[in-house]
Amino acid sequence: RSYDVGDTFEIRVNSAGQIEYLKDSKIRYRSTKTVTENLQVSVSIRGSSTGIILSDIQWVGKSSYCNQIVCTTVEECKTAGACLDGVCSTPQDATDGTSCNDGNSA
Repeated sequence: RSYDVGDTFEIRVNSAGQIEYLKDSKIRYRSTKTVTENLQVSVSIRGSSTGIILSDIQWVGKSSYCNQIVCTTVEECKTAGACLDGVCSTPQDATDGTSCNDGNSA
């Protein structure tokens, strides 16, 4: 399915616990099942000569939130955070004895 530049999309859980898919504030589809856990959506969005194409729309459950997430740090003397429910924790100071150079001689 193709969409036009400027179209807006929303995926939400309504008060009855059902997932609704909206385009330009109009409900296009409402699930018949209710949500039983927190969900995240995985979707591919790409442009084409005829508009924007959404594909591979998938709901991912809590157990797969961290499957494709790699937590990193940009500071040499920090350890990368850990992924929990799709969010990386704050990088922590490296343990004593870890070889690093942060410019701090202390």
